[in-house]
Amino acid sequence: MKRAIAIAILAIAVAGCSADATRENGEATFWDDAPTRDGEVLKDSIDQAAAERDCKSLQKAFDLYADAALDQDLTLDDRTRDFTAEVLTYIHAALSDAGCYGG
Repeated sequence: MKRAIAIAILAIAVAGCSADATRENGEATFWDDAPTRDGEVLKDSIDQAAAERDCKSLQKAFDLYADAALDQDLTLDDRTRDFTAEVLTYIHAALSDAGCYGG
């Protein structure tokens, strides 16, 4: 149930986001907007878990950000909400690419 709610929130939040997860021509990406300024470290850990098909770690990361999305209120700035939505999208894609959804 939590996953369905998070995906619904994600779909709504990402509808307005068009950031690309890859750096092109030195331009900033959503990873640069990480509230803790460790976006590239986070990206690398997600990429490593996906390469290793570590579904447990990927799911744990997704759940962490999904819980954060559910807990976020209107007082948070748009950048933080947008970053969370982008990370959820990225982790969801990593889970899918790693075969974690069983199909």
